[in-house]
Amino acid sequence: MKNIRVTVDGSCVRRKMRIGFVIRDETSDAILEQGSRDVGFGTNNEAEYRAAIFGCRKAMSYTMCMPGVRRKIIILTDSQLMVRQLKGAYRVSPALRLVFEEAQHVFKEASARIIWHRRDNGDGPIADSLASKRKKETKHAEIQNNVVAGRD
Repeated sequence: MKNIRVTVDGSCVRRKMRIGFVIRDETSDAILEQGSRDVGFGTNNEAEYRAAIFGCRKAMSYTMCMPGVRRKIIILTDSQLMVRQLKGAYRVSPALRLVFEEAQHVFKEASARIIWHRRDNGDGPIADSLASKRKKETKHAEIQNNVVAGRD
């Protein structure tokens, strides 16, 4: 069995959610895909869930293109809250209930396992950087707008 490791991160600035993901083949250690996406409006916790769901679905496409080879999907995230909610250790707030149920469904369909990891390990810094890209762009635009308007 060959594993696919998916490192994900979500961020949220002014309710704009952005996710980052890195999909890696554990056998060859090759990055299969990496990227980021804007995923609507919500909270940081919702962005973490959206990143895990998106990353898992992307990884499923790699498992389907290799018939006869069983590949296990491992999702790595720095969100302890999400991992503990999915494992039943923490209760899920009504605000996260729908995205929580979607994550449960997708992970079950993919037979994916979710693991908490520190942000500074492995592909964590890459996923974090991809998810935070919007944050940096927004801050830069705000600074420029304030300078143009004469507000320092």
